[in-house]
Amino acid sequence: MRTLICTLKFPDGAQIVAKAPVHSPEEEVEVEWSGPIERLGGPVALIRFAPAFLKWYLEARSQQLDAQFKVRYEGESEPVR
Repeated sequence: MRTLICTLKFPDGAQIVAKAPVHSPEEEVEVEWSGPIERLGGPVALIRFAPAFLKWYLEARSQQLDAQFKVRYEGESEPVR
């Protein structure tokens, strides 16, 4: 199985990491969070995300929060586009 890993790195060095299994781009899954997720605002840890939406959401929030955004995939198969 492949895993989507999104990282937001803030100017102060803090990082938020979100890991989500990718079964399909649209299937909502549980996300494993680490770091100061309260910086994202709202109850993101309680929400299931589709991997494609999670990637889009965190990239948009990184721009709003002046954080660097990185995305990578681990595991088998080609990345979901």
